[in-house]
Amino acid sequence: LSDRGMLQEGWGREDDAMEDYEKALQHSPDNAEAAVNLGTIYFRRGKLREARELYKQALDIDPKYSLAWFNLGNVNEELHSQQEALICYERSIGCPTPYPAAYYNMAVLNQKMGNIMQAIISYKKFIDIADPNDSSTETARRNVERLIKGKLVTEE
Repeated sequence: LSDRGMLQEGWGREDDAMEDYEKALQHSPDNAEAAVNLGTIYFRRGKLREARELYKQALDIDPKYSLAWFNLGNVNEELHSQQEALICYERSIGCPTPYPAAYYNMAVLNQKMGNIMQAIISYKKFIDIADPNDSSTETARRNVERLIKGKLVTEE
């Protein structure tokens, strides 16, 4: 059912995907992937508290689920819990299979908070592991240059 949910989601059938993820969780409450995928739909729909609970559920099942930590960081950031978001991004990076975008999000958040050196460090770590041809890698490079020159404080 979780796989079917991903197919439904890929076809743009979010309501059907939600139903499949919910059924998958009813059938197998330890399905961390279904919890994360359902949480992502809630996140996209602006139901942040519901998304947060599903990401926490996934992490109760698998505390080393990097994407769940990353997504929980995004929710916390949207809920203006910046320190919680940073902790989640750090936990994502510390997983056996780290989620690279966590470095980028950490950099952007540190930059917004005025933690310029931490932002530079996170951007550089992201650049080291990211796809060199990805546009976010180029953005990270430019941000590092601007931060070093002191010309960039925040960027939306």
